[in-house]
Amino acid sequence: VGLAAGVGVAEFKAEVARETAAYVGTRAGETTVVTGAVNLGNKQLNVTSNAPLTATANNFVGGFGLLGGAAASKSTAIVNGQTLAYVGQGAQVNAGNVDVEAFSTDTAFAKNRVASAAAGVGVKTAQADATVSSRTEAFIGAYSGTVADIAAMGVNVGTTGAIVVDADSAMTATAESMGGGFAGGASLSIFKPTATVSGATRAYVREGVDVDAYT
Repeated sequence: VGLAAGVGVAEFKAEVARETAAYVGTRAGETTVVTGAVNLGNKQLNVTSNAPLTATANNFVGGFGLLGGAAASKSTAIVNGQTLAYVGQGAQVNAGNVDVEAFSTDTAFAKNRVASAAAGVGVKTAQADATVSSRTEAFIGAYSGTVADIAAMGVNVGTTGAIVVDADSAMTATAESMGGGFAGGASLSIFKPTATVSGATRAYVREGVDVDAYT
C-alpha cells in the first residue's frame, strides 16, 4: 500500500522429491551385491510400495496506491517422487507366489490470486506452475535406465505359483491464476497458469532374470 504507488510481490514454492521403496536384493541404482537366497517354501512374498505425494503452493498478493497499484504473484508446485517395489539384482527368491506392486498418488496444485487498486494505472500479473514428473515402478532385475548386471538372480515359484508385477499411479497437476481490482486509468492483467504431467508408470522384468513359474 502506498500513497503514490503501491506494489505487492510474492513467490511461493512447494516441492516434494521423495523416494518410497520396498525391495529385496540390491538397492536400485547401486552396485550389485549377491544377497543369497530368500527361501519361503510355499508361502507368498509381497513386496509393496504405496505413496501419496502432494505439493501445494497457494498465495494472495495485493498492491494499492493513489497513482498506481501493482501486484505480482508466482506459485510453483512440483512433485518429483519415486515409488518403487522390486526384487533387485543379486537376489534369488524361492516362494509359493510373488507379488511385486507399486502404487502412488501424485498431486501438484499451484494457485495464486492478485488484486490491485489505483486511481491511475493498475497492473496485475500472476503465474502458477504445477508439475508432476514422478516415477512409479514395479520390477524384477535392474532399474529402468541402468545397465543390467551379469550376476545370477531369479524368481522361482515352482509349477503351481504365480508371479505378479504391477504398477499403478494417479498423477494430477492443477494450476490456477486469478485476479481483480480497480483502476481509474489504464488496467493491465496478465495471467499464466501452466500444468504439466510428465511422469512414468512401469511394470517390467529386465534381461538376465531367471523366471520359473506356472503363470
